[in-house]
Amino acid sequence: MSGGGHEEVFRRLVEDVRVLDPIPIDPYVRRLHNKSRNSDFARTLKPFISTVPKFPQDDPDPDSYYMDEINIRDLLNEMSDSTSVIALSRVHPSRDKYDFASSVHPQNAQKAYEKVILSLASYCFGEHLNQGLRSKGSPTLHDLKNRYGFLDYVKGMLQEDRFIRAEIATDLFNGHHQFSLAMLYIIDYFKYGGANGIPAYNEDYWNRPSYEVVGAWSWRLWEDNARNSKETTDKIVQFCGKSATSVFAPSKDNPKPQPLFTVTKNLYAEIGSRHNLSAHIGESTRAIDDNADYVQAVQQSLERLQLKEDIINEWEAYCMALKNAWTATMLAKWEQGIGDGLQDQYSYQTSNGTMVVTGEPVHKWISDGFGYEEYSSGANRPWRMFRSWPNDNRELVGGGGSCFRAGTKITLADGKTAKIEELSEWDRILTLAEPEQYGVMSDERVSHHIDVSLVGFNGETPFATPAHIFHTTTGLRAVDPRAAIRENPWIKVGQLAVGHFVYRLDEGYPHKKGYEAVEIKSLEQTSSASRMVYGVHLRQGLRSYHANGFLVALNYPEITTKSISNQLKKFSARKRLSLVRHIQELRPLFERFGAQTVCERLSMELYDTKRIPLGRNIRSTTKPLSFASPGAQLTALAQAESQKPCGVRLENLIRTFRLVSRKSSRFSHRNTLPEITIMEGQVSVDGTVQPKATINFQDRSVCWSRKLSQTHGYEHGMLYIHVDGLGGDGVLLVSPEAEPQTFSENDTIPVKAVVPSAGGHDPSVQRLSEKRLFSKNAARLGPAPKVDDEGGSTTILYYYSMTFDKAVWDPDVKRSQPVSPISGGLLGYGYYLTSEGLRIPTMTVPFLDQLRDRINDLFYQGETKLDAFYTTTFDITSEGDQRAAIQLNQAAFLPFISDTGEDFASFNLSFKETLGIDLTLPCLYQSLYVDFDWLYENLTGALYAYDPIMRGMKGNRQV
Repeated sequence: MSGGGHEEVFRRLVEDVRVLDPIPIDPYVRRLHNKSRNSDFARTLKPFISTVPKFPQDDPDPDSYYMDEINIRDLLNEMSDSTSVIALSRVHPSRDKYDFASSVHPQNAQKAYEKVILSLASYCFGEHLNQGLRSKGSPTLHDLKNRYGFLDYVKGMLQEDRFIRAEIATDLFNGHHQFSLAMLYIIDYFKYGGANGIPAYNEDYWNRPSYEVVGAWSWRLWEDNARNSKETTDKIVQFCGKSATSVFAPSKDNPKPQPLFTVTKNLYAEIGSRHNLSAHIGESTRAIDDNADYVQAVQQSLERLQLKEDIINEWEAYCMALKNAWTATMLAKWEQGIGDGLQDQYSYQTSNGTMVVTGEPVHKWISDGFGYEEYSSGANRPWRMFRSWPNDNRELVGGGGSCFRAGTKITLADGKTAKIEELSEWDRILTLAEPEQYGVMSDERVSHHIDVSLVGFNGETPFATPAHIFHTTTGLRAVDPRAAIRENPWIKVGQLAVGHFVYRLDEGYPHKKGYEAVEIKSLEQTSSASRMVYGVHLRQGLRSYHANGFLVALNYPEITTKSISNQLKKFSARKRLSLVRHIQELRPLFERFGAQTVCERLSMELYDTKRIPLGRNIRSTTKPLSFASPGAQLTALAQAESQKPCGVRLENLIRTFRLVSRKSSRFSHRNTLPEITIMEGQVSVDGTVQPKATINFQDRSVCWSRKLSQTHGYEHGMLYIHVDGLGGDGVLLVSPEAEPQTFSENDTIPVKAVVPSAGGHDPSVQRLSEKRLFSKNAARLGPAPKVDDEGGSTTILYYYSMTFDKAVWDPDVKRSQPVSPISGGLLGYGYYLTSEGLRIPTMTVPFLDQLRDRINDLFYQGETKLDAFYTTTFDITSEGDQRAAIQLNQAAFLPFISDTGEDFASFNLSFKETLGIDLTLPCLYQSLYVDFDWLYENLTGALYAYDPIMRGMKGNRQV
């Protein structure tokens, strides 16, 4: 066969491969361990998993993602996740205190592990061959695969009778297989451009060059040496099976390293097919009868070999050896590391003392893994390794501000008491003694291990944390009211001190109903110490209970992560936001807590890794509560509960509104309607503070009356402020009377409150007038918002000019100003008005909207259109500010349609050459968040650059 100059290259390759050593299994197991330990998915576990001696010794970067000069990051991530899941399932239950093992699927992880070890073994073998060739100064497989025509030449030479008789037969009768195994691997390596296509599974193998070659070997070896020898036939069949283990992994549903006999049997499964025989021996070389002799000899050989299958399977392919060595030597290190991570504790300071969190590295790893499979590209995994979010009912977690020590007696509905730490779901708790009312314990376990002091009264043993709230004759009070407010910013609570009267069950209870008012004559407080403290969470009933007889308030969130997530996780991620707008079962949540609160919490808890208590207890009154009896006090609190305000709090609002008439004005005393300013509970009209003005924080109404200077009449006004604090609706009345008793419709004018234009404010904020609102649906500036297909509309109130920082924001660095600033374009803020009238705050990125609309105009002329490129969620920060987060769902799509193509850059993506769109995206980010100040004039925040090789595609953080 003419080689066109390939003969010498092939000869040298054969000579080099013939003398190469077998692949060293244990050193490559160490190599994979160090790389997997350093993978993206193992980053929280890495500190607990020990390293092993590197291989090779002169490797300058043993933790890199490269093997055989190819980035195998995804394979290492799969290896680390699957190994970690298996290791967690093997940890003794005594170390897995919070049953994290119930959140993973070890059977699926075993399947994923066996599949990935096949691929990794192929990369190890390829690297071993290339290092051997490189050490001899010969061209590597990387060099040779790009040599034009070399693949066909090698494939032909490997099937030449003279080559088989000279090289393969020698390998056979010397009892070796390394050379033949390597040559089959090399021919497929050339075909598929590297180790990434090896091995083949099932029917995919029948079209591989190595299958054609090994078939020719089997035929020629049998024809020359075994036509009349069963023993030699058996030897040939086993030899070909061993050689094929480098390139063939028979499996129907679960690719994994297979025993030798399984590989051999499947290799010859279709050997009787005339189609395959013609590929192996050529129809012209033998009569069909001779072919039948060969087929029969092979089939009989397989029957004989099956009788000694166990003996045959004692020989291990290198992929099987790699798997077994990993299980025997490295899995124990991962098991030890996972166990240590389960015991890991770290502390941080809060207003309530030192908080201790246990098992956070494992908790974070499971959270990331489940989120990856649920919402990211991990959804394409053939076997999901994570069942659910990890258990959040950990004792050593949370605030612990309003709690009691173990042994505190809680009064039950029947008048008996139970230790607080022994309460369980469905226990009936006494919530009020006169008249008697009861609540039911929920499944929320409130327990914390913290450094905190305890307080008690009148010489009794201290039992309550300083932040716990007691009912007194003058309202709700706590020894440390600031700590209580930090736990629940909406509650009104005063200082509890000597001289106050607290309510305590009558000594004769339950036979004698009612309370006695106990004067606090002394306060006892212990020093701070590490201790377990407990609280109560009720499924229903008043938000109160009795601890050691004292009437105390329940300051634990009424809506929690667990309660609402159990309701919402039944829906798919795609439909959640749409469903919560329309599902009747969720309407009470919207009505009670407001659309903004529910949607913010939904988005943060289901789509982010932050753990924030869901829902808060909102009580706002114009003066402290003071009642003659605890029954009257609790009744008032219950009524306040049913009228909780939601959205931006009016007691903290600082904003000016311009009133706009909804019909022709009948005011003769002025050409324009007044401006109303609300500043932290105070009302001004046209710059003058109004003494006869009130704010009802419950129903969000503002009322005022004032004497008009230019007439002899009075102006009376009422406004209802929207939940976002950015507008309102109301009515004005002009009357000759200071306190009018009657009036007609002609005397009134309906008005709406709008935010004035940007004059006199921070120039970084562009505020649009009422006539120039931005409609996201119309994707242009227009006079009014456009109604969408669901009957809702989006209105943009503000535009912000953004500035990004090209410099990476390191986690340990505090930064408020950009180091390397660039323009980030505009960001719009407004609200989405549902067809039911619910206002949901929203953000828009005009550039992305324009890009989507331009693509739709160019390529989608029918009814099918591209949806929004991003989604927006909202939250309230611990400081009470509103935070908006934007998730760029189409980040992976944009580089491929940009001018940069696959070689994308994070900054300045243009689309002029590819789409003819003269638009430039300043920064390609995966997510972005911004915090608003109270005036909604300035935003601060950060973004995470898009990085396709990171889990969740979340790259570096930028200001």
